[in-house]
Amino acid sequence: GNGYLMGIPVPVGIFALTVLAAWVVLSKTRFGRYVYSVGGNADASKLNGINVDAYKIKVFIINAVLAVVAIIRSRV
Repeated sequence: GNGYLMGIPVPVGIFALTVLAAWVVLSKTRFGRYVYSVGGNADASKLNGINVDAYKIKVFIINAVLAVVAIIRSRV
């Protein structure tokens, strides 16, 4: 966790890339719109034809992957 890349600490760079990727996905894709919809009102999303359970599982998988990245970075 003490490495530097072009003068920027590596954990800060990983965080910035993660935030940028999340912003792009959540604001520019159908997946992001559906995630906001399911998070806001799952019943209304289901009535609109969104597979709520599938999107919840996808979001939990992304959360788990990001947790693993954090664990790996903290052990290096």
